[in-house]
Amino acid sequence: MNSSGWIKYKLEDLADFHDSKRIPLNTRERETRKGTFPYYGASGIVDYIDDYIFDGEYVLISEDGENLRSRTTPIAFKANGKFWVNNHAHVIQGKEQFLNDWIVYFFQNLDLNPYITGAVQPKLNRENLQLIEIPMPDIEKAKKIVSILSALDDKIELNRQTNATLEAIAQAIFKEWFVDFNFPGSTGELVESDLGMIPKGWRVGSVADILVLANETMSPGVNPDKLFNHYSISAFDSGRIPSQEPGSTILSNKYKVKSNSILVSKLNPRIPRIWTLKEVDQESSICSTEFQVLLPQKAHYYSFAANLFSKPSIIDTMKSRASGTSSSHQRINPQDILDINIIIPTDDLLALFDKIVGDNYHCVINGLEESINLAKIRDSLLPKLMNGEIRI
Repeated sequence: MNSSGWIKYKLEDLADFHDSKRIPLNTRERETRKGTFPYYGASGIVDYIDDYIFDGEYVLISEDGENLRSRTTPIAFKANGKFWVNNHAHVIQGKEQFLNDWIVYFFQNLDLNPYITGAVQPKLNRENLQLIEIPMPDIEKAKKIVSILSALDDKIELNRQTNATLEAIAQAIFKEWFVDFNFPGSTGELVESDLGMIPKGWRVGSVADILVLANETMSPGVNPDKLFNHYSISAFDSGRIPSQEPGSTILSNKYKVKSNSILVSKLNPRIPRIWTLKEVDQESSICSTEFQVLLPQKAHYYSFAANLFSKPSIIDTMKSRASGTSSSHQRINPQDILDINIIIPTDDLLALFDKIVGDNYHCVINGLEESINLAKIRDSLLPKLMNGEIRI
């Protein structure tokens, strides 16, 4: 390791603390303040509300929670734009902008155990956080290291935005055909149904007519040395890149993920989380049991089903069927998803839609595969760049 000339700084030397500006809101308060601004907790976005406290680029560092030990989600992550933060995450801002990235990258490989207190509820208090020493070379070298790592992150983000655009195009065509009924060959003739007026030849059915539940449980810990692609709720929220984790670190059972899967989150359906996975490595792909693994009854149903759960009426139905002890922990029963009544077009039209839109999903898969590979490169370079093993 070559880190000669690097200087160790206390966190407070590199960043300003803004913890005093945080304002926690309980579940009831948030329920009356629904909006579009992210409300952050220790491990990411918890809710969306009608106002914000912070505006700009900041770093959030988990203050408490089991994740401080398990590290299933990032301990330090950037928050951009206008947002609100509760009292479970420290809020800091680098004295120079590149320091936000340096701090985030540093924490990815830091052993926090010496700084954590609390046997039952782990806590990283501000006093201990300020004691953490962060090694750094001279500013120019540090900026170069950040630029290498952030270039990989920027490409991953670009792929995410491209995928989002492709999915938006598919959703626009879906709405035009299957909501507004302006589809190829439409005669404008409508007939009555239990769900209102629908095109002649279409029918009313349920999600179960289109999709089948394919939850197959497995225990990754049985293969401790095997590397798994883990499709988790936190991975979805962080940009829809599955995390790569050895079986030894995955302590609970998961579901197997198959090609042509549509993962639908049963957790808090008011925040739609729909993960379309056209092609995956079926031997190493798993997902959180908060997701339901759904497969199309017929291959050409895939594109229709993938867009179905973005339909406002479907979201509203899922929200109405969810239950739980608080608004932030609402869950819908898998069978209640399958039982949702839907309008089902003709098979020929579903096949045409899949032919037109299906290429978008192949492009999404290509972007996802590239992002997974870029993440591997970044994660292999990160510790070597951050400790001076690779010289810049």
